[in-house]
Amino acid sequence: MSKAMFYKVITVSLALTLFLSPSFSRKVDGYIITNNNDTLYGEVRISKFNIAQNTVSLSSYNLDELYDHVYFKPSPGNIFKIYSPMEIVEYGFILDNVPFRYIAKEVKTRMGYTKRKFYLQVAYGGIDLFENTSPIDNQDKNHNTTMSVTEFFILCPDNNFVRVSQDDKDEPVTDFLMRYLKLDKDILDKAARNKTFKDIQEIARTYDMITNNNMKPQQ
Repeated sequence: MSKAMFYKVITVSLALTLFLSPSFSRKVDGYIITNNNDTLYGEVRISKFNIAQNTVSLSSYNLDELYDHVYFKPSPGNIFKIYSPMEIVEYGFILDNVPFRYIAKEVKTRMGYTKRKFYLQVAYGGIDLFENTSPIDNQDKNHNTTMSVTEFFILCPDNNFVRVSQDDKDEPVTDFLMRYLKLDKDILDKAARNKTFKDIQEIARTYDMITNNNMKPQQ
């Protein structure tokens, strides 16, 4: 075995040891939905260790890897299994009283090819908004740093994903959203006032908040 291969084996073994250690991972209640549309309840394992970056988060859990795979153990059961976006259509869990929902979608990347990944839902309601964070190549060979880009997608009534991007520089974000979603124009104008595409998360959450407030009975 070459020295390079030896160090690679040691690194992977250490990563797996840290991932399996209770100090660097946590089990939370969760579920998966299989490709056969069967819902299984059990536990999801969340790690603090980032194998790609060889780093450990001491203050929060590493959720970046959950865009690519999830470790799930059905209840009853005693073995965690890794699931990829090709094997399940959805999964979710509760972490610190916050619900997380990921769905698997095949989306065309900016490079022109399609790839199936998990997408995290970050807004609910009239605008179902999802995000995905992907690493990008670092062109600076003198610095070993990891960079990433976060993209947002809206889920359309036909169940297709549309990337939130300003294809037409003169198109307001409200026109973009109305083109794909059945929204209340007056509420959307309020939610998107003085905002642009980069504010899509705030727009989606404000739209849902205004909608819910309007649905409350008048006192």
